[in-house]
Amino acid sequence: MNGLRPKRFVLAIAAITISATVYLQRIRVTAWLWHLRHATAMIVGPHTVPVPPNWYVQDDGSGTELLVRLDTDDHSPEKRIKTHSGILVYVAPTTVGEQDLAFVLSREKGVIEKKGVPVQERTVLVGEESLSCIGNSATLSTHGILDEEPVAWSCSSPGGLRVTLQATDPDLAQAWDIVYHIRKKS
Repeated sequence: MNGLRPKRFVLAIAAITISATVYLQRIRVTAWLWHLRHATAMIVGPHTVPVPPNWYVQDDGSGTELLVRLDTDDHSPEKRIKTHSGILVYVAPTTVGEQDLAFVLSREKGVIEKKGVPVQERTVLVGEESLSCIGNSATLSTHGILDEEPVAWSCSSPGGLRVTLQATDPDLAQAWDIVYHIRKKS
């Protein structure tokens, strides 16, 4: 009977250790399980969005998908917080015409420029549709909390696809690679 107590104690410690490890790594475990179930792409409305293995998908249930990068290419020596990239993807309930979209984007561009911030523009083809993007080259200014400040981009298409992108300079290439590979389902 006394021989069972040490075994139970060791089993209890092992169970606690495994549970704590799984809990601490729950986002990575959840991402791994998501990729087992969905492979490397998700569906957002009529669009297929690629999801690399180092990205976590959070679905809020309303058709809005949030992709969060689990790692970073920021390998700077500073010991401050490293920012993780994020991409929000959804399809708006209503579509807009090319002219209306151009008007809205020009208004957004004007607001950013009034703050004295240079605006960058980019167009991505999603099938036969253009995804028009504007971003500012100024960082979001977290007052030194983060190791590297993220920049933000906002993209819209006449068909209703909306993409909001936030990333630091080292991670921007992979985030844009995801956006460039969004495809309309046939």
